[in-house]
Amino acid sequence: MIHNLLLFFPPPPLRGMATVHEQSAKGYSDKSSEYYDKARPSYPLALYSYIRQTVGINKKSLNVIEIGSGTGIFTRGLLNHLGWHSDIAELKAIEPSAGMREIFSKNIIDDEVNVSVSEGTFDSTGAPGKWADMIVIATAFHWCLDFDKAVSEFCRILKPDGFVFLVWNSLSSSRAPWITKLWNISNRYDSEGFVTTERWRLLYESQLYKQRMRLLEEQVFEHDQVATADTVIRRVFSWSAIAPLCGKEKDKVREEIMGILEDRGKSEGWVDESAGVFKLPHDSLVIAIRMI
Repeated sequence: MIHNLLLFFPPPPLRGMATVHEQSAKGYSDKSSEYYDKARPSYPLALYSYIRQTVGINKKSLNVIEIGSGTGIFTRGLLNHLGWHSDIAELKAIEPSAGMREIFSKNIIDDEVNVSVSEGTFDSTGAPGKWADMIVIATAFHWCLDFDKAVSEFCRILKPDGFVFLVWNSLSSSRAPWITKLWNISNRYDSEGFVTTERWRLLYESQLYKQRMRLLEEQVFEHDQVATADTVIRRVFSWSAIAPLCGKEKDKVREEIMGILEDRGKSEGWVDESAGVFKLPHDSLVIAIRMI
């Protein structure tokens, strides 16, 4: 498909002060955005189908807001999914990083769906009130700094009975224990644990969330990707805590990753051992929430 993209410069007025975590801003700079787009994996088709079924397959002309859209990895999958591409009337992508918005605009062009990307955050999207049928946040909500403000913004821009989908695409340490060692590298540089902990579950403690929203379901989709050592190195180097490293520090991380891969098991998950190709397990988590 060819997608029609509107890139807004400057962005629409934001409500109040936009807030972006320092590590996120530093890790996802203009320079690292293209690298991020190539290093990060796609999402499984079953996840897109699940969201479509949850929203309701009879609902058409849907208005979608994607907050923390990044370079558009999730967006591309959504627009190209057979269950979605003809039923989206308009998609507004919200992303605080200028570099990521630039890559998004290059990658997503559609003449069937009105797609735009503009600056904003979880608590300040600049989107119209009561406009969206659903909000989706893919591998980004762990960066939320104020859950009450985020829920307030969700309630403002969602239609009655609208949906929120929180999605994460992660390497699966539960199915491949050696991956825990990769996360431990990130933890050395991420002292607050914003990425590896489930701090985002504090959303459920928000009083406004309890009053206005209801958890429908948490669902996990397992999927494997074909990888090499270089795939894993690029993935780790795309993580927010690792991306800003340079010189000897980055070389040290590379050596550590290679050591982990060598120790992971001589016969574990090989697709083609002679070519160094193996299965890299992922778990995609989706949280389905509805306005009440």
